[in-house]
Amino acid sequence: MSGRKRPSTTTADVDEQAFNLAIQHHQRGNFQEAMSYYQKAIQINSDYVEAHNNLGNLYRELGEYQKAINCYQKAIQINPNLSEVHNNLGYAYQE
Repeated sequence: MSGRKRPSTTTADVDEQAFNLAIQHHQRGNFQEAMSYYQKAIQINSDYVEAHNNLGNLYRELGEYQKAINCYQKAIQINPNLSEVHNNLGYAYQE
């Protein structure tokens, strides 16, 4: 047995892994899987702005506009300075 320590996995690593899997599934059109991984990332880190934003994008693609709006509003509540999220919220209201 070597004397090296195994790197510990942090919460940030786990939410990032879930987020990356969500993006991969989203890009491949596996929307249910993507949704599950975005939600997992948010469950691990409720302030994960990008996960809220991308989940909102997914809901918007599925025509679930109120759910998309809720996601965007949560992202804006966490970080009101991201213009991309404000734009996405505007698009959701237009639809």
